Amino acid sequence: MLSRLPKFLIGFLLGSVAFAQLIPGKYILVLEDAPVLSRYNSRTDMERPEALAYRQQIENRQSVIKRDLASRNIVVTGSTSLLSNVIFVNAPSSRLAELRAIPGVSDVRPMRKFKPSLDQATQVLNGPAAWSALGGTTNA
Repeated sequence: MLSRLPKFLIGFLLGSVAFAQLIPGKYILVLEDAPVLSRYNSRTDMERPEALAYRQQIENRQSVIKRDLASRNIVVTGSTSLLSNVIFVNAPSSRLAELRAIPGVSDVRPMRKFKPSLDQATQVLNGPAAWSALGGTTNA
């Protein structure tokens, strides 16, 4: 999926991570299984029975980990399985080793706060040409 993104956009996204502010007590648990979109990357593919079965498999494994987290009194704030296979949690930094030791967790990363700087986005994406094609900015 990342191979389809323009190189400048990938550079921007990766570069902005370095300047993002850490959010204390919030972590991303990266799980072992590959996300759905790494195997099935078109809308048609995503509707195939094997893609739906794979997504269900990932979500079932996430449920097991979520139950484990609940038994440890760790708050789950969300999860995703399509673009990335992760679970978002609130936990003190003193429990990082415990989080990393949970079966099915391959990595634990701190959550970061981003404030994108889009002051050049219009020019980079050639907005004026798109507006002209639509008959000017009033029609855009």
